[in-house]
Amino acid sequence: MSTSPTKTQLNPQQEAFAVAFARNGGKATDAAREAGYSERTARQQADRLKRLPHVQQRIAQECSALMAEHVPQALAVQRQLMASSRSDMVKSLVAADVLDRVLGKATTMIDQRISGELTVRIDLT
Repeated sequence: MSTSPTKTQLNPQQEAFAVAFARNGGKATDAAREAGYSERTARQQADRLKRLPHVQQRIAQECSALMAEHVPQALAVQRQLMASSRSDMVKSLVAADVLDRVLGKATTMIDQRISGELTVRIDLT
């Protein structure tokens, strides 16, 4: 019986790479080093890891978790803008954005899917 991870499971270094990559803003070589890959091979390992579908999926999960952590702060900023902005236009735009999100209106976004690569686009307008 083998205890090695399957192609859909991440080994500890892959997991560490995915988390570090998401948290450091996509600096792949730095993430590989942080995950324990050698200085000599970190760049090649990072390039290889970014292409693995299960690693891409884990990076996407970690990015979603990171974004969720910032939702309360973003809402606080929106509340403050609605309450204290001198510009009626800013108040109106912020209020409309809040209502759109609460009512489930889809935000405008571009979705690109490229085989073998992870692309995340977020429209904050």
